[in-house]
Amino acid sequence: MKIALFLLFFSVSLFSAKIEGEIFFRYYVPNGKAKEIFSFLGDFDFKKVLVEDWEALSEKDSYIVKYFDTSDLKLLKEGFFCALREYNKRDKVVVCDNLLFKTKIYKKQRDLRDKHPLFSLIKRKERPLFQEELKKIGVDDVLMLKNIFNLRKLEWRIVILKDNQIFATLTLQESILKDLPFAKEYFQLFLKREKGEISKEDQAILQSISSKIDDSLKSRFSFLKRLNCKNDYQCDFEYFDKHYPFFKLAVKEPLLYYLLYIFSAALFFALAAFLIFKIIKLR
Repeated sequence: MKIALFLLFFSVSLFSAKIEGEIFFRYYVPNGKAKEIFSFLGDFDFKKVLVEDWEALSEKDSYIVKYFDTSDLKLLKEGFFCALREYNKRDKVVVCDNLLFKTKIYKKQRDLRDKHPLFSLIKRKERPLFQEELKKIGVDDVLMLKNIFNLRKLEWRIVILKDNQIFATLTLQESILKDLPFAKEYFQLFLKREKGEISKEDQAILQSISSKIDDSLKSRFSFLKRLNCKNDYQCDFEYFDKHYPFFKLAVKEPLLYYLLYIFSAALFFALAAFLIFKIIKLR
């Protein structure tokens, strides 16, 4: 889906072990309805829900997210996730649950872990913390992690600020499945609070803003369906697993999936050729 919008471009600044914010609300948006949401966000008068000294700015972003899990999907079952976000060739960040880790490419490889597609990118001084996070859910060796599936994320956002400090972001997000024969997409709409110190007064104001935006969305769009998934990985996995047959097989056993895919395609073309031959013969 291509949508033209004149927005400010977002530049990502990455901080060591920065904590991701909580989600106020998250909705699934049917593909055919995403344009309506987009127009609504563009025309919405945020001044009506903001208070003095608060403002809202528009921005856009795109990146690749590569999810990692164990072969038995332990992270998914535990409501945990690890992923690599690639904004461009240089700007990459590793996400482990709600922590962000800086990345660096090392020329010298010391052991097998330095060849791992996720762990090898984390700065060496931050790796112990990453390993500690995994051990909390019983993953003792980072080599157990493998790339499960990849998505391209396109985001159109309304950033809510006070005194040039970002407090929350309202996001319309398109997730496009990559590297599999079926290129599928879906949309979410969510409001996320930025982590960081915030006064009780500002927290109360932010909660009020969230409620007002939520009420406006629900009264305008009856088709919005609330998503109760714990994190991005769980949301994305559950959606594609529910809507596309054999998705779980594709991510757990990719070789077997592709063999079945090739066999099915070959069988289809063989049957098509047979039917065409029979029709020609009958004539």
